Amino acid sequence: MLKGKIDQNGILFIERGKYIKPQRCPSTTAWIPNPDTREPVPVNMHCGDWCPKFGEPIKSSLTTTNGTQGKALQYKVTICDKVLIFDELDDNRWVEIVKPGEIIK
Repeated sequence: MLKGKIDQNGILFIERGKYIKPQRCPSTTAWIPNPDTREPVPVNMHCGDWCPKFGEPIKSSLTTTNGTQGKALQYKVTICDKVLIFDELDDNRWVEIVKPGEIIK
């Protein structure tokens, strides 16, 4: 059973064992200063909706082996060249509803 969440910043977290952990992109590197030496250090960026290879979650009903639709839901998220299928996915990106043409302050 795969559980995940997308936080308000669009970062993907996946439950691994007892913990929900932020996922890192193996293809993208950012350079941040080392707190002790101030020298730049490479760090993999978080996997998130900022990336063009991060697809929108698609909610669908489960299909049983005999082809009938079940009542349980699953969430499919395409990331890079893979599809992750979550049993539970909490998407916290859209907390406030904005109407088309409305100006956000």
